[in-house]
Amino acid sequence: MEKKPTKSAAVLEALNWVNYLDWSVQLKTYLMAQDLWEIVESTNEPPAPENEAALKAWSKTNAMALHVIQMSCQPNTFSDIREISSARIAWDTLAEKHKPSSGGYQGYWSI
Repeated sequence: MEKKPTKSAAVLEALNWVNYLDWSVQLKTYLMAQDLWEIVESTNEPPAPENEAALKAWSKTNAMALHVIQMSCQPNTFSDIREISSARIAWDTLAEKHKPSSGGYQGYWSI
């Protein structure tokens, strides 16, 4: 089954400055359903260039996951990850910048 990530299928609302908690749950679930979450949570480095087939597969999976993450961001949050080429680093960067430190409810009325 071919994986075809689309923005509308990934999250109900693109990441903005107030919806990180809901966004991250929805996007993680989508990435898991598409068999893309492992590349985001993995701490492994890409395969060595000598292992061409494994590197190609890793690169494709990384690009697919990164694309979903990028397409699920509003322009102001996308700018946080524009120059990042790793899905894992993009995910971690967005968490660092947008995850509320209190761990409490985050929604439109918390502004």
